[in-house]
Amino acid sequence: MSKRDFLDNLRVARNLFSHSSATDNHRLGPAALSPVLAHTDIWLTPAAVKGFRADDFQELGATQQSALADAVREFEQSVKQVPPDAPATERQFQEAKVALEKILAILGGYLTSHEEANQIETALATMIFPSWVSNWDYEVGDDEDGVPSVWFTLYADERSFPPGQFGRHVVEIVPTLRSALMTAGIRRWPFIRVRTVREYKAG
Repeated sequence: MSKRDFLDNLRVARNLFSHSSATDNHRLGPAALSPVLAHTDIWLTPAAVKGFRADDFQELGATQQSALADAVREFEQSVKQVPPDAPATERQFQEAKVALEKILAILGGYLTSHEEANQIETALATMIFPSWVSNWDYEVGDDEDGVPSVWFTLYADERSFPPGQFGRHVVEIVPTLRSALMTAGIRRWPFIRVRTVREYKAG
């Protein structure tokens, strides 16, 4: 994998962590033991740092390069202890969170969000997603015809209903999504992709 692939994986993990943390109060009480959290905290996976190679970041200098490698190793060690279909323990969650924050502190300049990205984040924060949507991510760009677009990836809880039914349920979301973007002044055409939580965590 290339350096770009790793940074793309890290960007997705950062967004998933940010979105779940923004509305996540489950760490405050006994609900932390709920199996639902195994799907809410889907950034707790080695896939988040897949493709990392310390040698790709020689421009950081030896000290920062070493600190980055240590943080990635700490993150991997923490998330590898989390069962794929069970919630992380409080210790696992906190250790992984600290390690991810170290990584993002070092590589923040590689993942800088621009003003339009902040507008998209704000627009999506106004939406109430269906219960089968565990988290979401997005990318901006132009489609093959040069039309400004935004691609949303919805991470689906495959326990809700068979994956073959996701398409029908996505159609129900599109009008609300377009309305939220238009209200925020975003003129990009939205596209929606669906991945299951299990698929993402498998890398």
